[in-house]
Amino acid sequence: MDNLNVDDNIKASNAKEFAYKVIKKNILNLNFLPGIQMGENDLSEALNISRTPIRDAISILSNEKLVEVYPQKGTYVSKIAMQRVKEAVFIRTTMESAAAKMACDSFTDKDFYILDSNLNQQELAIENNALSDYNKLDNQMHEYFFKGNRFQYTWQLIHNFSADYYRIRYIKLKLKLRLKETINEHKEIIQAIKTRDAVSACQQLEKHIKYVYDDVEVINKKYSNYFV
Repeated sequence: MDNLNVDDNIKASNAKEFAYKVIKKNILNLNFLPGIQMGENDLSEALNISRTPIRDAISILSNEKLVEVYPQKGTYVSKIAMQRVKEAVFIRTTMESAAAKMACDSFTDKDFYILDSNLNQQELAIENNALSDYNKLDNQMHEYFFKGNRFQYTWQLIHNFSADYYRIRYIKLKLKLRLKETINEHKEIIQAIKTRDAVSACQQLEKHIKYVYDDVEVINKKYSNYFV
């Protein structure tokens, strides 16, 4: 498969886990576009593994609503469903607001140094048009609200529910929508946490996450075939 990208940094304990992580990352990063067909034989050849772990990985991805399997027809990348986006927004605003409140009470200068360093790297990534790096840094910033509070497993649950949300965000990056505005929102959230203003931190965070709905309106006009 020509669009398949295999990240050398992917760690896996077996072929099934490797196939799952590679295919999922290519779906989330839009190397595999919504609606396209994925052939087991092509994936097996591209990843240099047998079809059995490919089928096992596809089964997991089907349960996660990232692919759709039609007997006698094939496997297709799921299109983006707005209901799943709405549920991801609900989960993220609820959970991240709670994490921001905890951060207002518990974060130290060390935590703020880590967040400020992340923000500086975000700005540098945008300046260098390194959009994949920026996307990774964006995720790391949101993750740190949980990691810094030792709620890493909660973040993993959020991450697993956010696939369609992530795909919209990646399209937004490709279209370069609101990049500087997004970084400014990140700064406002972190500043509110620094000043221990939990109310402002939660308000800024909720507004920031819900901007995805504005992004969808723009994206849907250009890529309506990506949505179901």
